[in-house]
Amino acid sequence: MVHNKSNFFEVGTPIAFTLKDGFTWIGEYDITLDELLDGGITPQRGRHRERAKELLADGEVSSIETYEQTEAEGISRRTLERAKSELGVRSVQFSDGWAWRLDMYICFHK
Repeated sequence: MVHNKSNFFEVGTPIAFTLKDGFTWIGEYDITLDELLDGGITPQRGRHRERAKELLADGEVSSIETYEQTEAEGISRRTLERAKSELGVRSVQFSDGWAWRLDMYICFHK
């Protein structure tokens, strides 16, 4: 189920479940309405945010390399940005580009 639009509430997080062989709850799901209508549902899609968090958990990672890796794995930028926000990842600028830093204090004491 995907929340399309509401003038009264902020857009909610999509959720997923299957009805094949009974009701099976999948949980939060990273998908847009257009993707849902195009039949873009895969079992892996719901796990993309967790994979993005794994990639960000290495302390400090190159933003460009992380974008490239997540794109290669089929993880959307929106999903990656949501994972960054949930983990409290900070952007740090260096002379040759940007990196993302996971502050372990924030991660474990949030």
